[in-house]
Amino acid sequence: MLPAVARISSRLFLGSKLCRDPDWLRITTTYTHNIVRAVHEVNAWPFFLRRLVCRFLPGNKKLISQVEEAHRVMGKVLDERRELKASGKSPEYIDAIEWFEQSANGRKYDPVNVQLTLSFVAIHTTSDLVTQVLFDLASHPEYIQPLRQEVIEVLGKYGWQKTSMYQLKLLDSVLKECQRLSPINTSKMSLAP
Repeated sequence: MLPAVARISSRLFLGSKLCRDPDWLRITTTYTHNIVRAVHEVNAWPFFLRRLVCRFLPGNKKLISQVEEAHRVMGKVLDERRELKASGKSPEYIDAIEWFEQSANGRKYDPVNVQLTLSFVAIHTTSDLVTQVLFDLASHPEYIQPLRQEVIEVLGKYGWQKTSMYQLKLLDSVLKECQRLSPINTSKMSLAP
């Protein structure tokens, strides 16, 4: 489930090029694990030594290397977009890169760190939810047909539009009930030692 969610969220956040890039997908699926590991390693040291020792800890070194690789991979796409904008041949982008660029309104920010943060909060939590929904539906197969019927009717009537999602009442209820019965296991991602 993790690779599928990483690809879908990368498509939404970054557009069609990076959602197919194996390096980017590897970075986004392992970034959460690496940052949590690095924080745990640093937290094992007394507060006053953390700034000094973090440079030498393997988890932090790996995280720094991964962020540098993310800059290299995403930098190609960002450079290409800047060139197209400068030449006046830029298509209209509908993704998070463009949304943050417009929101920044000329202020400096790091688009790679923004995307890594989005990946950090989106990919593992969504994968966990979808997996849990599939497990719950496998345990209660009587809900599969009504869900399927609702999706067929709504998409048949409204098509693939954002507003169609508001009509999927049963699906919304199933997702909420799955979250209520099996909340995301935050103990795995706790940043405290």
